[in-house]
Amino acid sequence: MRRSCIYHFSWKSLKSSICFPATPSLEKLSNDQYLARALIDGPEAFEDVLTDRELSLYSSRFELWQQVISNDHRIQIRDMVFMRPFGYLLGQGLAQQYGFSSETLDVTSDPLIAAFFATHEAPTFAIPLQRGVGVIYRFPRLETASPTFDLGAYNFYSCPPVLDLKELLVPFIRKCEQSEDFRKEVEGFLVTSFRDKKRWRCWETFRVSAGLVASSRIGRQAAALLVPDVIYKKRQTNTRYGKLRELMAIEDCATREGTKVFFFRQGRHISILEHVTREYLWPNEDDAFFEMIGNALLLGVLLETGQILPNRIDLLDPGYRMSDAR
Repeated sequence: MRRSCIYHFSWKSLKSSICFPATPSLEKLSNDQYLARALIDGPEAFEDVLTDRELSLYSSRFELWQQVISNDHRIQIRDMVFMRPFGYLLGQGLAQQYGFSSETLDVTSDPLIAAFFATHEAPTFAIPLQRGVGVIYRFPRLETASPTFDLGAYNFYSCPPVLDLKELLVPFIRKCEQSEDFRKEVEGFLVTSFRDKKRWRCWETFRVSAGLVASSRIGRQAAALLVPDVIYKKRQTNTRYGKLRELMAIEDCATREGTKVFFFRQGRHISILEHVTREYLWPNEDDAFFEMIGNALLLGVLLETGQILPNRIDLLDPGYRMSDAR
């Protein structure tokens, strides 16, 4: 049986939870459309929405509050811009690629892309590392044919263990003489869904070309996602009642059967990677999906539940920071 591989270049650390006071309600602040737009420029936006008394009581906590509200905005955007319009499989992939995270781990089907990330340090990805030990993980998987997924039928517990984003986009690819023929349609897809059709998952109107996929960061990074298993284990407590409690953990993917680990020393020049640059991997100006998400984040969307779409264009990941380059 033929097998193909996917690669991962580093580990992602879990972010610790942040505790915050209940007054004023951060839930209410999070759903304030004006504050959502103003937070793009910094935590001083709280000065325009709080009373003088609240300002005097909580002014030292605004930076912490911004972190909490920004995290909540990412969750809301992930739901409204990715999960509802595209379903779990494609929604998770797009959210992960464009800065809104997911329940999965970034991997790639191209070993050269894995090598780039293993030899370049975030957030600039400008200059190859000169010292240290690099690690690349290779995960085997069965080679798949063109997908027949029902994109609306999956969740975290039922989705495949590996999601290849280019494969997920295959059903939407249409042949055309010019790869740009569908660019405007892609860039306006979410805007049309929110404003005109006002319904989710309009997949029959989502059309792309092979050229558009290839010129996006999804295509350039050969992007895929590794879905870890959730592990439940019952453990007896130390209380006098001796009750069992259920603990949840996430699979250590490095121990998955068939996984190979490759170590190497940093600092050796590799000419084979010369064409793989940060500008190549994050072609934002040419990326129709990047424009589609950006256009959606500028909309004024209000759900029947009263939930707003936070206009947090600053949360859209540009890929790397120019100002920090050495």
